[in-house]
Amino acid sequence: MQISQLMWARLDVSLRPDPTYQPAQAATRNAAPSASWARQIHHPRIRRAIHSLSRTEASLAQILICAPQVFDIFEQVEIPAFAAQHPLDTHPGAPVALRPAMVGTLEAAQRLGALRQHPARFCDAEKKWKPIALRGDFLVFLNDVPGGRCVNVSVKKTARDFSVARFKAPRSLAQAERLNEQAVIRHAIERDAYQSAGIPTVRFTGEDVDNALATNLEVIIGAANQRLAQTLRSAEQFICSEIARGAIPNLIAQQVARELCLPIQNVRLGMYELIYEYALDVDLFRPLAFDKPWPPAYQTLKDYAYEWLAPVVAP
Repeated sequence: MQISQLMWARLDVSLRPDPTYQPAQAATRNAAPSASWARQIHHPRIRRAIHSLSRTEASLAQILICAPQVFDIFEQVEIPAFAAQHPLDTHPGAPVALRPAMVGTLEAAQRLGALRQHPARFCDAEKKWKPIALRGDFLVFLNDVPGGRCVNVSVKKTARDFSVARFKAPRSLAQAERLNEQAVIRHAIERDAYQSAGIPTVRFTGEDVDNALATNLEVIIGAANQRLAQTLRSAEQFICSEIARGAIPNLIAQQVARELCLPIQNVRLGMYELIYEYALDVDLFRPLAFDKPWPPAYQTLKDYAYEWLAPVVAP
């Protein structure tokens, strides 16, 4: 089903990303946990790297990067322990408005009767316990309503992982149950802290990821960062029409390379970038190979992103 063009016309294009954002947990060799799958994916529009700590996070980041209704992504984001302004009110690319404030994770934990379960660290200098800020996976900024809105996305490999403590080896069954209970409470604290500001929380798991789509998006985003499609503007209409009639992509690339005197590899990368720009509509749920026709999509790339993010973007 095609998403109405009116929906795309409603996007608030005045909202701008924050290229200076720094994640609370960087996906680098020294900063990332040793058990993580750290990776940085450069965002062609935001012009900065999106840090992911697992394969599932990387797959979600690719989908978010290709979604036109996502104008910014804060990954590995620190959740305020105390009351704080709405994230959009402190975002440099969004207008100031009367939005509800966040209560903070401490008050959210207190409301749940789980204040003792909130992470804390003993401060030797002050001789007292101090709260440790919780860290969320993705805070997504959407422009599908005037002034924008936010959605908190929590990511795990499987749905079961939301109720199981990871990276901790329990010494007994009782300790395992206690750790699992703490994991459930931690997600509840995160959810309620964001909900206090009207920000919903949705869950994304590795079970939602299509392998062919993830592979294709990785190649497409990598090509988009090369910014070679601009060299194909004079041949863009020809490329799109030939792909639509089922021509072999490699033969198209060879012809364009000859006529424009370009390296064929640059033409291939530019054709991938045309998909990122929504100029080419091809089936991304099948491997894209240059020696076989690219089947037409029953949805555009914009619509793919919308479908995958349906729980996120639905008003």
